[in-house]
Amino acid sequence: ADVAHRLGIDPKRAKSGFQVTEPIKGGAMYSSLPVFGDWQITSGFAHGRPWAHQGFLRREQVDGGADGHPAYRMTAREDITLYFAVQALHLLGELLRLRDRRAGLPMPPRPDGLPDHEPKARQPRG
Repeated sequence: ADVAHRLGIDPKRAKSGFQVTEPIKGGAMYSSLPVFGDWQITSGFAHGRPWAHQGFLRREQVDGGADGHPAYRMTAREDITLYFAVQALHLLGELLRLRDRRAGLPMPPRPDGLPDHEPKARQPRG
């Protein structure tokens, strides 16, 4: 607690730990992309959660099962696999635009034609 206090960190927060969802939710404020939902799904895959595999993989029954339990082959769906790769690329582009904007660099027009600004949560209220 003393070290945290000397470093200007809330001792209660230092003791309770840091939730991994905090930076994910914080970063989502700067994007119109479904950052948190996409993170939940990819995290489910990374941590072997059954719901992720059963819900997002192609399932093909390969055997009726002599014991009455069917056997399935689970394979990747190209649409889902590509979706997450493309979303990651879009998110990286938005992150780099945010960095450049905050560095004061001139901003080229967005490819989608939408205005380039901070998210509503970060804009001054007027």
